[in-house]
Amino acid sequence: AHMTEAPQPVTKHRDTVPPALDQLVLRCLEKKPADRYQSAEELLSQLEALATPSGGVTPMDTRPLPLVVSGRRWRTPGILAAVVVLIVVAVALSRLLASGPISITTSNSRAITREPGVEFQPALSPDGSEVAYIERRTQDPRIVVRSTVDVGSGGASRPGEEESGGHWFPAWTSDGASLRFLVCRTQPFWGNAGCTTKEVGTRGGSVRAVDVPSDSVRYVWSTDGTRVAFASRDSIYAYEVDSSEPEFLSVLPVKSGYGYPHSLAWSPDGQRIALVNGNKAWRTSANVLGAAIWIVDADGGEPVRVTDDTTMNVSPQWLPDSRHLLFISDREGQREVYVVEVGPRGPRGEPQKVAGPTDAHSISVSADGGTLAYAKFLASQNIVAIPIPRVGSISIDDAVPVTEGSQVIEGHALSPDGEWIVFSSNLGGKQDLYKLRLEGGTPELVTTDVDGHVFAPDWSGAGDEIAFYSSLRDGIIVVSADGGSTEQATNHPHIGRPDWSPDGLAIAFQSTGPRALGEANLWVASRDSVGGAWSDAERLTDFQIVSPDWAPDGRSLIAYSRGALVRVSRDGNVLSRTEPSMVGLQEFGPGRFSHDGSRIYTIGTHEDGSRGVWRIPINGGQATKVVAFNDPSLITSSPEVGAEHLYLNIIEYESDIWVMDLEW
Repeated sequence: AHMTEAPQPVTKHRDTVPPALDQLVLRCLEKKPADRYQSAEELLSQLEALATPSGGVTPMDTRPLPLVVSGRRWRTPGILAAVVVLIVVAVALSRLLASGPISITTSNSRAITREPGVEFQPALSPDGSEVAYIERRTQDPRIVVRSTVDVGSGGASRPGEEESGGHWFPAWTSDGASLRFLVCRTQPFWGNAGCTTKEVGTRGGSVRAVDVPSDSVRYVWSTDGTRVAFASRDSIYAYEVDSSEPEFLSVLPVKSGYGYPHSLAWSPDGQRIALVNGNKAWRTSANVLGAAIWIVDADGGEPVRVTDDTTMNVSPQWLPDSRHLLFISDREGQREVYVVEVGPRGPRGEPQKVAGPTDAHSISVSADGGTLAYAKFLASQNIVAIPIPRVGSISIDDAVPVTEGSQVIEGHALSPDGEWIVFSSNLGGKQDLYKLRLEGGTPELVTTDVDGHVFAPDWSGAGDEIAFYSSLRDGIIVVSADGGSTEQATNHPHIGRPDWSPDGLAIAFQSTGPRALGEANLWVASRDSVGGAWSDAERLTDFQIVSPDWAPDGRSLIAYSRGALVRVSRDGNVLSRTEPSMVGLQEFGPGRFSHDGSRIYTIGTHEDGSRGVWRIPINGGQATKVVAFNDPSLITSSPEVGAEHLYLNIIEYESDIWVMDLEW
């Protein structure tokens, strides 16, 4: 308040205070230091002048009081009052100075890992002498523990390595003897990943199941280990370890399906819980969608916002004073670490940058606040083309680059005539829409959002319009393929790629509905003619569904629903449901129709463990591998299907764990 608000006059609360004393207090609270009294002596002289006016005249608005004896000299009650005022002002000023912007310096920066591949999600031991992190060399990540002191030793332990499934989000117990982590069948987004909470000794030993009252993948233990907080959809709960009976604490406002809270962090004093609201995909990827930091009281109540969500603000970590919060933000373009002081009503001042960590993905702070660990995370995502074999399969190594360079492409779509590809890329510093001729050339900017990102483009049936969505605006947006002004097609909050019907008169999309409640269903917005007005969107399903794709004849859609591919008619009837086991696969992702509509292409894992792009007959039958992934850790998006080629977004991550000393 001292930095942002004008102080109220004392006379507003005590009308008997002399106006001169009121002005003195206000001068003590001036914003600029030069406008305040420059020393205690200067202030004291003003107080004495107020207490004993010249000529011995009683000040106005006061009444005469008799003199009293005190010790060796006479003093007036006015002087005593002045001393009291002086003490109050001094205490107030000291508190204002104490709550000023914190100064943090970093030193002794050192790389804990240098191997190719991904190491991220660091977790420092309570004393800061070791760091646990996730190492992703194969499809199933594993926990690794290394020393932060004896860095050159190269020694590492892998507790719980024998536990099958992917390991995620390591966290130390309060005594530093064990690690808790998630074991998941697939990548842990929200539910559906088959996740369980486990615990293992930091030096290995048997893996133990941890009894938790919900299957949520968003748990955090308090610093003293006595309470557990977790998020379930948009709500925060907590329970005592001895009781396991959850108590509702708060509910977060949901902007879209990406808005559910995650990355909870208890303050060391156990009074508050910091968390992230938005961009759930960031936890396991390089997603750049906006997210906000919030605070929830550990005893319940309304949540308090710390940052906005126009940029990405993630990975909150408390300093030991329980007043200052570290987090990662790309508010100035690059992902860096910031610190902000927070109180019961929110932030006190603007976040300040912590010099040192750059390209940060996730952070951890030791219990004494003297050590910071972070994942230095670099990402490159480009589009490749690969011929569709008529028989047999082809290796992903035979793919030909369509785009190149240091950029992150989030989504792409092939034009109906097969001559262009449109994609969202950070070529200009944030995600904008570009188009590129497949025969060669340079990318052409289609549209941008001044402050936010634009994602997930798709062409209209005639190829003259492009639909997409923005990180700052709800709904589907339409723009001419040549650029220009944009048109709002829907106002629904939505998550994922809109898909245009072949006739150009309808756009399918996934959405949580106009009020952003519940799970994402399949919706369709339509118009009577090209260039006509868009009608209110119609909901086609009442079950969770993502990433829809129209059949070439426009009579049905294929979409991904809880691990299965579901084909839905134009009026919402379920025509078929394909489980991975029905076609000989362990798992698969969203599907895309072939050019003639007779087959579906998807990325999946076979029962023998091999991964690649698979072709599934629309009327049933076994999956056939068409593209083999030689590297099991390869990450890619769902294929775009042309007449003769598949177009894949190949994602290349490189991340290492760094540690540095903090002084504050």
